[in-house]
Amino acid sequence: MHQEAQRIFSKAGQQGFHLALGGQILREYLAVATRPAEANGLGLPVPEAVANVERFLEFANLFEESEAVALRLRELAKNFDVRGPHIHDANIVATMLVHHIPLLVTQNSKDFIGFGTIKTLAIDDIQYS
Repeated sequence: MHQEAQRIFSKAGQQGFHLALGGQILREYLAVATRPAEANGLGLPVPEAVANVERFLEFANLFEESEAVALRLRELAKNFDVRGPHIHDANIVATMLVHHIPLLVTQNSKDFIGFGTIKTLAIDDIQYS
């Protein structure tokens, strides 16, 4: 989905929408980017992966994982019986809710269905005018 992601970054401003990132998204990108290709990563050297993150931040706002986000995460975990790796998904939702971010572009919409409070859109379903 690399080309589709590049298109989002290049067209966001022209299309009138703003991109948002949380610290977790940056951590997950760095983990995948620096993991060896044979382990389902990109195998990038650390300086290149970090440079990519810096480039992302030229196009997107970075939203803080504050105490309010941590509180919302705990509420989501308790209210929706969130466990194991789904805690990471709940953290994304908590960040979105605290910062009033209504839409998540993801290829894993099913991971966010149970929360019911945010909308998801698959990257290949984005329509450009």
